[in-house]
Amino acid sequence: MPMPNQCCSAKKPRLHSLSAPCQPVLIFTDGAYENGIATAGAVVIDGQSRIAYEIAVPKNLVDHWTQFAGDQTISQVELWALLSIKWCLRKQLHNRRVIEWIDNKAARITTIKANSPSTTIRNLGRIMADIEMRWPTASWTERVCSFSNPADLPSRGKLAEALLRYNLVDGKLLDASNDLTETVIRLLHSPYNAAPPELGAPTEHPCIDNSHP
Repeated sequence: MPMPNQCCSAKKPRLHSLSAPCQPVLIFTDGAYENGIATAGAVVIDGQSRIAYEIAVPKNLVDHWTQFAGDQTISQVELWALLSIKWCLRKQLHNRRVIEWIDNKAARITTIKANSPSTTIRNLGRIMADIEMRWPTASWTERVCSFSNPADLPSRGKLAEALLRYNLVDGKLLDASNDLTETVIRLLHSPYNAAPPELGAPTEHPCIDNSHP
């Protein structure tokens, strides 16, 4: 079945709870790509919870991006950081108000539109849109300059410095590689397919469960 028909048939009415927390979850993400090595990190603030994460960026996915998009893959790395957070913390974010802060323009626009002129970036946006359909949030995506982005430090392997500077808790490594890498690569060859069912059910937690209880 073509992707648009699948998306329309899978879409359900949005439910909004009056008893849900009004305070939004703040998500800051960042990525780095230097000397062929990609790294990423994030800071998630949810009420009194202030957690910093290092995010795994699988080498085979970086190789995939460089093969089809060239060496300028920083936008893909930045978008992967947010996609990893949205996937691994989807239970925590489900039906919550969320503000996402990104310092990369291409990643930010793709998050908003779920589309991009770049095929490899668009595929990441597609998966994020599929996650949003299955575990919806009330999200707003905004720009933050790199200097003011608290996720810059954990994205560059300086997690300990970030914990001290911003009064954060170590959330350890967030790794969505096993769940999402093959889906990202497969979409390049099957762009009109919706994300496959192995994205799971709302109660599943394939990633290390680092979400706030």
